[in-house]
Parts: sequence; C-alpha cells; structure tokens
Amino acid sequence: MTHLTGFQRLKYAGLMQRKYGNCIVNVWMSPGHYYFSQPVMINILSQALDNVFRQPYLRNNLNDVDVVLLYSFKYAIGKDVDSMAFIKGADLFKQKNILFIHLNMVRQDKSSLVRFTRHIMNIPLSEKAFQNQLEDTLAHEMAHLAQNHLTNAASLKYERQKKIRMIFFKSASEGPVIANDYFSDVMDFPAEKMNAEQVILSIFIKAYDIFTAVEQATCSEGMASFMGTYAAGRYNPEKATITQGTGLAYAKREKGRFDSFKEYIAEINQHLLETVNKRMKIDGCFLGIIAKIKGLKFSIDPYYEIGEAICETLFRLGKMNVEQIGSMNNHKLINEYTRVCLENNIKPLITDRPRTDAVINLSDIRDSLHKLRKEILQNIKQLKSQQGKWH
Repeated sequence: MTHLTGFQRLKYAGLMQRKYGNCIVNVWMSPGHYYFSQPVMINILSQALDNVFRQPYLRNNLNDVDVVLLYSFKYAIGKDVDSMAFIKGADLFKQKNILFIHLNMVRQDKSSLVRFTRHIMNIPLSEKAFQNQLEDTLAHEMAHLAQNHLTNAASLKYERQKKIRMIFFKSASEGPVIANDYFSDVMDFPAEKMNAEQVILSIFIKAYDIFTAVEQATCSEGMASFMGTYAAGRYNPEKATITQGTGLAYAKREKGRFDSFKEYIAEINQHLLETVNKRMKIDGCFLGIIAKIKGLKFSIDPYYEIGEAICETLFRLGKMNVEQIGSMNNHKLINEYTRVCLENNIKPLITDRPRTDAVINLSDIRDSLHKLRKEILQNIKQLKSQQGKWH
C-alpha cells in the first residue's frame, strides 16, 4: 500500500520496494534526478534501509512508508534550503507515512563550510560517508513517523492549540491561525489593527502555542536526533558529555529568551497600570513593547540538541531502551527525564514539574505568565470603563 495520492503517483517514479516484517517501504524518485543529479545508487539505498530497519522500534511500529527522493533546485543553485528531509504536518496529522529527502543535499557534508566548498566544486561525499548520512536521515525521519504513530503527537498538538483559542475567543476559528509546524510565524498577528484586549489575548494564545511547540519539538526532534545515530549503529556513550554540554548551552540561551518574554509582558502590565492611574489613552509605547516581543523569534533549532540530551540521559542513566523512550508522549517523557535527573543529582535542562530547579521550568513560566495575564486583563477592564470606546 502507498500513502501517495493519485497525482503524486503520476508525478514521482517508483524506484524500489523493500519489506521488513509487516512494514513495506516504497521508494519514489522525482523527475529532477533523471536530468540533473548523479544516478541513484540502489545498492547504497538498499543497504541504508536494511540497516535502519534492523531496529525493532521502527520495524514493529510502522506499516507502510513512502520515501520520496527529491532534487532541490534551490540548493543546486546555491540558495538556502530549510531542511535536508521533511515530513509534511498535514500528512502527520492524517497518519500518512510519507517522508521527503533532498538527495542532492544528503550527498554533501553536513558541515556548512565543507558542504559549501564541496557544493561549489561539485564533489560528492564518498560512498561510505553518503551511506552514513543517508542512514542518519532515514532513521531521524522514520523515528518521527513511529513516534507519531505511538503517541498521536500531531493531533494532540492541534487539539491543545484549538482548545486554548476556544477558551480565549469562544471559537477555534477566531484568534491567531494555528500553524502546521512548530514555530511558524509564532508572534505574527496584526497588533496595529486590534484593540488592546485582542492584542493581549493573541499574545497569550501564542505564548501557549510556544509551550506546546517547545514540548513537542524537544521530545520529537530529540528522539529523532538520538535515533539518527542509534539506529545506524553509531551511538557512542563516550560522547555523552559533549551532547549534555551542547544541550546545556542551548537551554541557557532559551531560558534567556523566556526571561525576556516575561520581562516584556511585565512592561505591558506596568504601562497599562500607569495608563489607568493617569487616566490616559494607550499610546505608541504599547505597540513598541509588542514589537520587542515579536523580535524574540523563538525557533526549533535549540530543541534538537536539548531533546537529544534528554533522550541520551534516559538511555544512559535511566536504563531505558529506545522502544520505551519512543513510546512516551511529550509530558511523560519530560517528567521521566526530570525524575532520572533528580535521582542522579543532575539539574534538568527542562522540566514541567512545578517549583523544580531546572534550567527551563515550563510550569513555573506558565504560572507567572498566567498571573500577569489576569492583572493585565483587569487593567484593561478598568481602561474600558473610563475611556468608553478605545483602541
């Protein structure tokens, strides 16, 4: 069985099919490879799939998978491309196991400097290095599919975002649009066209979107990054210190971003309080603070490293296997990680447990923002009573 639509089956050429237990993998190729790319090495592709599907976690938790090999024209002419491989959010939501790989990017070294040099000189990786990178990429994306199959993460993320909009705006169709990916346009809303109450509600809806995205990105991308090396047989426990150090550096940076977010929200509250006390109208300072919030630009990138450090901790110190780690939903995985860290006298990089000492404590951040939201809305209520019609 294939998950591709009829149009996609006409668009892409069937290249090969492999069977691993109950899982059938269909490999497709875009037309670009016929004319612009080097020949697809069937033996390397077959060996990479065989190595990845040695892992029971992938073999037992996936039924049918479609792998579409693409040729990135943007990358070929030297432009930036967001990712080497991807799964469409809409496909995840519908439990359709389709992954897309820009094969001409996989042929290049991951190091940006080396990749750029090789790209300009048109020198591909060696066959062995190409196979290793292909295995890492396949394992990473397959882990996303398996984890979503076990935890239904994509649907749960959507339902959480829909619920918060219904709480604030009484309808999921009102308020900021729900994005398919993690941090897409995370603070993108037309503040200058909204009144203060609508702006505040939009900010807090987006804040809760960020918490949802952080939890999912940490668990999903962390598990996939860990699986990328583990499934390919290249996990090295001696590199654990490096993984933890990198995760810590990113966690500290993200804590600073959250601290700035809270600081700007507190500025809004102070500005509104002064406006109420002086019986003034909201001025440009309000929109200036909103602009600072929008400028924080939360991103998925740090959570690859933070999440991988979490999975590595559960694997090494928690004595959990890949199947156990990959079957936990976001909330449980972070809680289990917190438990393992506390039992080993380690400060967690991230936690969702109230009043627990961690680099990033999502629960405490949510609680402080919730209190600020109540104060801000109370100040807005007073403004409305004293100003009548206002912006």
